[in-house]
Parts: sequence; structure tokens; C-alpha cells
Amino acid sequence: MNRKINVLDYYCFSSIGKIIYDPKKGKYFEPWWAILECDPEILRYYKWLLLKEDIAIQKGSVWGAHITWVRGEEPPSKSFWGKYEALEIEFRYSNYLRYDNGRHVWLDVYCPKCNEMRKELGLQPLNSMSLHLTIGRLLIERENIKGLQTYQYDD
Repeated sequence: MNRKINVLDYYCFSSIGKIIYDPKKGKYFEPWWAILECDPEILRYYKWLLLKEDIAIQKGSVWGAHITWVRGEEPPSKSFWGKYEALEIEFRYSNYLRYDNGRHVWLDVYCPKCNEMRKELGLQPLNSMSLHLTIGRLLIERENIKGLQTYQYDD
């Protein structure tokens, strides 16, 4: 079912994330990655909802609750890399759990500041619904999970 809704209706919750460039956890490191570190309680809540529906997921990312806004893309304007380290910025997120890639469960995120920072770095802005907060990896195939609704919204 497709239904057209307003951006702020779709992204009905807001939170704060802290900007981290080149995130590291233990020995894991990838150059040219930037994330918004998010409140882990958001993940905990949605994992609990999934468990109530008997949808099992694996443990989350090594970077914890986060939104990736640069994914290994070497920026043309490297002088801006790290400019906003540890800055806290607001983002909005949807309450619709999505799993249309068949492997992960995530929430769509809206954060214009991420695209502003990408432009400063000389990177292309991300398309609508490219930003997301991953809840976890599915343990079973998506086809075996109850219905998924898709939503269109005004950009």
C-alpha cells in the first residue's frame, strides 16, 4: 500500500546525535566515514518491539546506535574533515520499521545538517531516505515476516 504523507508526519520523533569522524571501536577502522552517534535507548526500544512480534535480529553495529552520513567517500574538500567533531545536532526519525533489503531493520532519518556538511566536504547530498538508523540484522528472511508498508512523502 502506498500513501502520500507529509515529511514531518513521517519523521515524527526527534533526537540529538553527536558527530564523529572516522569512528573507531577496538581494532575496527575505515577511513572517510562519518556518523551521528545516537541514543542507544532508541535501538533498545525498537528491538523490544521487534521481539514482541517474534522478529529476531542479531546484535547491532560495532559503532553502536548511529546514523552514517559519509560512507567511505574521500571528500574533495578535505580541509573541512573533522570541522564539526563532537558537535551535537538534531535529527528526526520515523517510527516505521523498514526491512525492505531483506537483511536489516532500520528507521528512516531526516537531517538537513548532514547534507550541509556533505556539501562543505564537496560530496553530493544524499537522496531522501538514504539516512537511516539501523536497528539490527534480521535472523530470518524478510519474506517470512508479516507485511511491510511503503510510504511516499513530500520532500
